[in-house]
Amino acid sequence: PPTTSQAEAIVAWAAATNINDVFKEMGAASQEIVAGASIGSSAGYPRIQRGCSMMRSAVDKIPATLPSPDSGLTVELRTAYEHYSTAATACLRFIVTEDVSDLETAGDEMGLGTDAVKRATAILDDL
Repeated sequence: PPTTSQAEAIVAWAAATNINDVFKEMGAASQEIVAGASIGSSAGYPRIQRGCSMMRSAVDKIPATLPSPDSGLTVELRTAYEHYSTAATACLRFIVTEDVSDLETAGDEMGLGTDAVKRATAILDDL
């Protein structure tokens, strides 16, 4: 566990970077994509596209938060960034190509990104 001064540094970093807001934005984007995809036809594409754009916007905020004061947290955030960035790219590509494999890739990568965010959140919650 981090020392008191390390924990204080992490708490201050989290507040200064608004990382929890970024996590919420990524969650909202994921929900929008899933809601659009669950329609099961091109009628859902506007929601998917909105979710993809929301995700790209949220994900692009992560690099500015790095590094964090905790190396384990930094690793998880970088991992989340890589997976969510790949998801956003695949998702936006789906809007153009309508290739379901792009949407599947986005879903898989969102899952891996979510796992990393959960691990990062656990580190923050343990402070």
